[in-house]
Amino acid sequence: MDIKGKLAVARLMVYEEDFLCWKVLSTVRDQEKVGLGSVRATRRGVLLYDPAVVEKWTVPRLTAVLLHEAYHLACSGLSRRTRRSRRWLLSKALAEPNTIKGDCHERDG
Repeated sequence: MDIKGKLAVARLMVYEEDFLCWKVLSTVRDQEKVGLGSVRATRRGVLLYDPAVVEKWTVPRLTAVLLHEAYHLACSGLSRRTRRSRRWLLSKALAEPNTIKGDCHERDG
């Protein structure tokens, strides 16, 4: 499976796992970054990924990493953002009714 396909399947698995995280991930765009060594979401709404790492990881592991990054964007990442960008991210992520999941760190328990 190619890298773009693997990312797409992992996003679908995020959708099945946690709809709010999927909504957050749907607001970011993917960008290849050779040599990064991981997957990382930036403050500007870009999901950076190292193609060599994504190639090695299994789809379930990539799904877990995407969920982790979505939690960063939805919860702790909000404190680093400006007020305007926080409102934008929340309005994008919560555009659909009944998507609020409660505490963002309930999975980290």
